[in-house]
Order: sequence, then structure tokens, then C-alpha cells
Amino acid sequence: MASLTLNPEQLLDLPESPLAALVAASGAAAILETWAPLLPQLTLIGPDFIGSFLNRIEQEKCVEDLVTHGYLAADSSWSQSPRSHWLQARLLRATGKPAEAFRAFEQILKHGSSLPSQFLLDAASTAIESGEYPMAAHWLSLATRYSTDFHLIQKAVRLYRRLEKSGPLDDLPTLRIALLLDTAPQLIEPILKAKGYAAGIHLEIFSADYNGVDPLLFGDRTPLLDFSPDIAILQLNYRQLEDLHKGETPTEWVSRQAERARRRWSLLSLERTCRILQHTCDLPPSPSDGNLSTTAPHGLSHRIHLLNAALLKTVPENVSIVDTQRLQTSDPSQTWNDDRLWYMARQHPAPESIPVLADEYIALARAHLGYTKKIIVLDLDNTLWGGVIGEDGIEGIQIGTESPEAEAHRNFQIALKQLRDRGILLAVSSKNNEADARLPFEAHDGMYLQLEDFAAFQANWNSKDQQLRSIAERLNLGLDSFVFVDDNPVEREWIRNQLPEVTVIDLPSDPSQFTSALLKGRWFEALAISEEDRRRSEIYRQQAERKNAQQHSSSLDEYLAGLQMIARSGPFDAAHINRAAQLIQRTNQFNLTSRRHSKEVLQQISEDSDTYWTRWFSLQDRFGDNGIIGLIIAKIGGSQWTIDTFLMSCRVIGRSVDSFMLNTLVEAARSSNATQINGLYSPTPKNQLVAEFYPSHQFVKGDSVGGETSFQLDIEQYMPDATPIKVG
Repeated sequence: MASLTLNPEQLLDLPESPLAALVAASGAAAILETWAPLLPQLTLIGPDFIGSFLNRIEQEKCVEDLVTHGYLAADSSWSQSPRSHWLQARLLRATGKPAEAFRAFEQILKHGSSLPSQFLLDAASTAIESGEYPMAAHWLSLATRYSTDFHLIQKAVRLYRRLEKSGPLDDLPTLRIALLLDTAPQLIEPILKAKGYAAGIHLEIFSADYNGVDPLLFGDRTPLLDFSPDIAILQLNYRQLEDLHKGETPTEWVSRQAERARRRWSLLSLERTCRILQHTCDLPPSPSDGNLSTTAPHGLSHRIHLLNAALLKTVPENVSIVDTQRLQTSDPSQTWNDDRLWYMARQHPAPESIPVLADEYIALARAHLGYTKKIIVLDLDNTLWGGVIGEDGIEGIQIGTESPEAEAHRNFQIALKQLRDRGILLAVSSKNNEADARLPFEAHDGMYLQLEDFAAFQANWNSKDQQLRSIAERLNLGLDSFVFVDDNPVEREWIRNQLPEVTVIDLPSDPSQFTSALLKGRWFEALAISEEDRRRSEIYRQQAERKNAQQHSSSLDEYLAGLQMIARSGPFDAAHINRAAQLIQRTNQFNLTSRRHSKEVLQQISEDSDTYWTRWFSLQDRFGDNGIIGLIIAKIGGSQWTIDTFLMSCRVIGRSVDSFMLNTLVEAARSSNATQINGLYSPTPKNQLVAEFYPSHQFVKGDSVGGETSFQLDIEQYMPDATPIKVG
């Protein structure tokens, strides 16, 4: 192997895979004589090759020889690219210098985000060795979040296990998931847990044994009830469907299979309602009857399509569908079926598809927790259209149907409008003259988005972080609800460094890939769409009008009186339960206890009026209807009522709505002859805004336990705060 000759000029023209195989077969002599002299070219080949090269020099124990021969000198001409620094950092670690290696990785990651996942895994591993556990968790999340590489995520699993012993994952919110799959759970459980960590969630997982779901549900449910899952996942796959009985029609077969699924739903909801993720049934890859499997009434594929349709027609509100047929075909490079592993270990789907399936679960879990992003902030030039409006003019920008580039940008706008129509806000952040920035919306026929589609429009020469802060203040939204989209990598890195809570999308150079780049993170997943969602953009546009009115008022009292506010309230009922569930999942800033009751739990609470008092609050003013903006749940306990949930939408903060809500609660408690209301403040990173709510509203501070503080209000001594709000 040492006699192998490689031409530096032709090296980059060779495929990466055979080069990786060649270096993997090289001994120490070949590494030093053949590969090391080509280091400037090797670092340009690709991440898979670099990984193979690094693994091989460590296996052959020739790192010191490379150092001795001067190949790894920091001032060498080849060592300025991120991949060169990756190689150097990895070799520093191999020579017993993890702290230096960590600093090298940290320096690289400050100046570049589009780095290979293997690089990020190496960085995370080095951070763990150096005791830099928070950075290890961050880099590991970046490596794992988007990856669908089963083997890479297995490596991440091992690193997460090391981190679990070190503390940086302890503060993540916990979600309990029951895997009820009817197949072997051993491979998916650690992958799902790693994907959960990458999404900022600590998963506790209960797994049923192979073919153990029905015995668990229809027999002794004690282990499952003791676990008390927040989410239960039910699989349905073609390998385990019941046979068509002799004389049974396809319709009868479908009814029998669907009824089995419905009985499972009922049993899971019997003692404690949880969110259920139900697979649709996937399709056999090579049915013996070929096309007849789909076209003939008795064909298996035909019956599976009918079964999936039957399930979709009867899905209760606590069940969300996992579209496995979409996942089965979403990535042609991923193998869905593996007959060998099925017969050997009852593994389905194939290991290569497990990360895709885990991503689907995590997307729905994030929606269940209320982690859906609220707003997309968009650049304009070379993002919403091709070209630069200030230089190319209205005739020169690419948007519409006149070219492939123009059509790609228009289709990106169409996707954004679809997101806007289901409740995701849109905003503009552009370094531009405002008149130039508005011109395409006003004068170009190819534009699909219009000015009225945007809840905020920042076009000036301020820095992008200033623009985003201004949008957040104008709309009263937390920056952690922002998704930032900009074609300029410099601007993206600036936002990452200045506003790390903002999610930044790496746009590819090809505009035809913009939509998939935006959507691959599943930031906008929702379990249901309410009328409030469809009106959200209109509501925030009205918010801007209120802000303008406030700026032109001589005092806060004058502004509030001029709003002419009218409030309505009522107990949780069928007409309002969806919005109540949505609000309780999404509200973070004005939320005293931050309890995340599911819709199903809220329904149970609403039906128990002897134990709970519930109220939704809506607000309208001269600018429009804000919809339902507040909730209270109080537990009735004789002479004492206890606040379980007290929250309010951030868009009505500062309008005395909180005082109006508390007045309503106190009056209801007084009417029931209660003498005291107990409150609890549970601090979170997002609700410091309400830390002084109780003391400022006549509550007396009580004990503090585990970071939570109790408060008491003497109802007889309570003096209602005057508000400019009328009861509707």
C-alpha cells in the first residue's frame, strides 16, 4: 500500500466513497508516505473521508509521527479551512490534549454552522472529555436534530448516556411516552430518547414487549397505569394484520381491524386520557398479486387503504395520526422494510427508517407541549425574490413564472402563505430603504404574498438583531417563538450569536429547496387548527393599530379608556375547549403555574363543576376582537379555593385584563362562601414577568418549597382593582 501514488490534481475528481475505502485499508507507512503529503487536498474531499482518515491514523497510532514530521503545524498553508481545523482538533484530543481540542472546536463553531454532523459529534465528545457539559449538550443537539443517519445517531446515543450522568440535561421538561408497537422496541427507544434530547425534551419511555400490547391493554393494565403516560404510540403495520376470514368481505375485514384500534383508544383513555399517536398502516413493498393488490377489492393494499380511511373518519380528539405511508416513501435512500431483521428480531420498520419515525413522534410531542413556533421573520432580497430590489429594480427581480428561479421563489411564497393561513405569523426583516422594500408587494404581478400578510415590516439599515427585537416588542412575542430566514450566512451567524433563542434556518443556494429547508425542522407542527389560528394575522395587525394609538395618547389611562374594552367570560364548554387547550399549551410569559393540561384533562375538569371552577376570558375593543385571551382554573375546597392555572395571552398584557380576571375569580369564590384563595407561583425561564403578580394584587407571601412560592388572599379584605373594562 505504501507504493500507492495519488495525483494531487486529480484527487478531488475521485468519488469520496472509494477514497475512504482506500484510506481505511492503509497501514501506518502508507498514511505517512502517501496520504499525509496530500493533506491540503484531503481536507477538501468530504466529511466521510476525513472521518475515515482520522479513524485510521488513530487505529495505526501514527498521530505522533504526523506531528514529528510537521504535517500538523498550526501555521501550515492547508490548515485554514473548517475541515482542516476539525482534523487538527481531533488530533489534539488523540494526543491527550482534550482541553486544547475543545477550544479548537469552540473556535471553529463560532464561525460556521453548516458543519458535518460527524464534526459536531467529535466536538461534543471532546467537550465531555473536557468537562464542558453544557456545550457538549448543545453540539450534540445540533448533530442529532436533523440527522436521519441511524449509525450516526447511535453514536449520539452513547454520548447522551455519558451526559445523563453529568447534569446538563436535568433541567429539561419531562414527557412520558408509552411505546405500544407490537414489534421489537429495543432499537427505537434509545434513538427516540436522543431525538427528544435534541429537541430539548427529556423522555421517560415505557415499552411494551413484542406482541405485548393487547395483553397489556386488555389484561392487567397496572404497569401502564403506574407509568401514567402523557403520550401513547400505537403502531399498525402490514406484517401483523389479521387475515381475511373465509367468506368475509373486505368491508367486514376493515370494520374488524378498525374496531380493534378503536378499542385500544378507549382503553388507553379509560383511567387517564393521554395523547395517542396512531400509525396508519404501511403498505407491503412487493405484494404477491402485484397491481391487483391495489385494484382488486380483496387485495391487501386495497384493504389497507380502506382501513386507513376508516380510521381517519373516526379519530377522536385525543388521537393524532402518524402517516406512515408518507414516511415510507418520503426518503428513497431510507430502507423501510428489512425482511431479514423481521424474521430474526421482529424489527419493523428497518433500522435505517427509525430516525425518520422518531422525528415524526418528536414533532407531534413538541406540538403537544405547545412548542410550536409562532412567527417566521423573512429577509427579502434573494429570499422572497431573486435579485436585489435596490439595484435590479422592479423589472429585474426574479418572482413569478418567467424563469425557474422566479417560479421557485413564488412557490416559496405560496408555502409561506399556507403557513400564515393556519396561524403562523409572517414578518419582514430587511436591510433596505423601506420604499424599495415595499415596491414589489405594491407593483409586481408575480408576488403571491401581499403587505397585509405581514404582522410586522422592518425595512431599514439597523442590524438584524435590532430589527428582530423591535418586532418582538411590537408584537409582544418572545424571541424563542421566532424562526429567522435569510439567504445571507453572515446575517444568520449574527443572529445565532446575538439572539441564540431564535431558530435560524440555513437556506441552501438553490431557491427550489427553500421550502424543504424551512419545513424540515417541523417547527410549525400543530395537533389542531382553531378559528383563532386562522384569524391570528388579523389579530396582530389590529395589535399594531393599538400600539400606534398608545403612542399618540397623552397617558396610559387615556389610552386604555380610548380602547373601549369589553370582556366576556364563561366556563369551559364544547365551544371553547379547543382554544382553552391551545392557550394553556402555548402561553409562557403570563402563566403563574405553567401547568400544561391536555385538552382531554381540561374536558374532565370542565365536567367536574363540584371540584373545579373554570373560566375563559375574551376581549374586544374598538380595533377588533382579540378572541379568548385568558384562562383560570381554580380548585374548590370549601372555605378555600386554590388556583391551579392562571394565564393570559401576552398580546393583552398591560391592559388591566389580569386585574379583571382576578376580580371575577374573587367574586365567584366569595359567592360560594369561600374566605381564602391560595395561589402558587412556579418560576420558569419565561415567566419572570409575573413574579410579582400576587404581592401586587393583595396576596400575602407564604412558604417557598422546591423553588415554588405559595400566596394567600383574604377574600373579605380584598379591594377589587378598578379597570376600564366593561362586562359584555
